[in-house]
Amino acid sequence: GVMGQRLNGSAPPPPASQRGQPQRGRKAALALTILTAASACTVARGEPIHSTTFRNLSAGGPQPTVAFHRCYNFQDSYAGAYLVSTDLFLRVNFRDMNALEWASREVWTLTMGFERGRVAGCVFKTIDRKAFYILHLSGSEHGFVRRVGYAKGMQFTTTITQTALHEVNNRHLRPEGLLRPWLPNVLSLVPFYGGSGVVSLNPEDMHKPKFDAKVGNSHTLASPELKVMQLLAVVCSNLEYFETVIVGVCRQEDLVAIEKTVNSEAVGFLCDRCRSGFRVKVFNCADGPLYLPYVLLRWAQDNFHNPHSEWFKRFSGVYYTEADNVLRMDGVTTEGMNEVMKQQRFRCYFAPQRMERRTHTKLDEPFEELSVSGQNACAQGLEYTESFL
Repeated sequence: GVMGQRLNGSAPPPPASQRGQPQRGRKAALALTILTAASACTVARGEPIHSTTFRNLSAGGPQPTVAFHRCYNFQDSYAGAYLVSTDLFLRVNFRDMNALEWASREVWTLTMGFERGRVAGCVFKTIDRKAFYILHLSGSEHGFVRRVGYAKGMQFTTTITQTALHEVNNRHLRPEGLLRPWLPNVLSLVPFYGGSGVVSLNPEDMHKPKFDAKVGNSHTLASPELKVMQLLAVVCSNLEYFETVIVGVCRQEDLVAIEKTVNSEAVGFLCDRCRSGFRVKVFNCADGPLYLPYVLLRWAQDNFHNPHSEWFKRFSGVYYTEADNVLRMDGVTTEGMNEVMKQQRFRCYFAPQRMERRTHTKLDEPFEELSVSGQNACAQGLEYTESFL
């Protein structure tokens, strides 16, 4: 296995003036395709273009399409996860911020042109909400606890975590699982803090739990044991689509807890890929886990820039996710996103639909009866379609 493997650090990135620039002089046929795709992004002010559709070129027979909505503000685009080309990822300035959302907001700010001299780009979410989405476990937890109280709410959260882990693991064992991963050129990054951030908790008054400021706004009530199980569900789901997952932790004890769990009887059903197909990188976080997402993201950027980090050169995309987002997407969508990232690699990225479980029936079917987090629903507007021709 590769558990606990430390990856080498790297030299500082080169100055911005020396970093990769868009290639010029491409073939005419490809240039036409780029222009076609770009028309969905370079929209004059006031034009009502809200969505775009891309054809799946490799499929035989009738050409299926994958359709996306363009998100018009950060709240719409947010999911706690995103898929971005390496070219765009390397241009983002990830500063230490005391909230998880900034790991996404920094990408949004750069892409949407809030930088001098930059042309506005695009953030897409799929119109079909089940084509590319995450099951947000802590969001589901908050809803359970509000509706049925602390004890039952956490019981439901534990159940849906366990059934989600079983489901994503079983997907690796199906015949079509032999074709995975669908996006082997994408590196998945997952920051993980295994400690409890709860300082005080009154089960009779769940409106006022107190959390340690060092965990920022990561306000889950999950126990350290449950958090590791949720991490495994996230990692296992990512490994269905991406070749490599790196989990970043701040504490040696988190690495130990992960290793102990994957070797326990509780998850004896895990396939080899979900058990040992990911890497754990331990960082020295002087300020605790508060800035862990930004430490992990900057570390990845440094390794991409380091000419001696050959291992990183295989990846043309990055998928970043918080450690409670179980991923699902379909094959047509992955092909469409991969094609757009190749052609719009400096200007567009994708965020999954952020789905939560609002009901506590059929918890043995964790990916059913899901609802989009309302504040993160990409705006529904007038339809406009473009196809790769």
